[in-house]
Amino acid sequence: MTRYVVDRFEGNEWAVLEDERGRTFTVPRNWLPSGGREGDVLRASDQDAGAEARSIKFELDSAAREQQLGKARELRDRLPRAPKEDVSL
Repeated sequence: MTRYVVDRFEGNEWAVLEDERGRTFTVPRNWLPSGGREGDVLRASDQDAGAEARSIKFELDSAAREQQLGKARELRDRLPRAPKEDVSL
């Protein structure tokens, strides 16, 4: 199973997804689960729709989204803070 992050939306028609290697690609927005938003993690599963057809199904992975948000918060909290007093150069 492959995971993607919704990077952004382009208009009302397209969603830009990022894979685990940082590559991005665009898919029709209506391929995503309803209520999908930027930053959501999607699980993609390959569906066999018959002898000559295949499809892909995206499902929201809310636990993975929370995990990613936690990592982002940790990184943000490690950034150096600006001095609270005046700085003279």
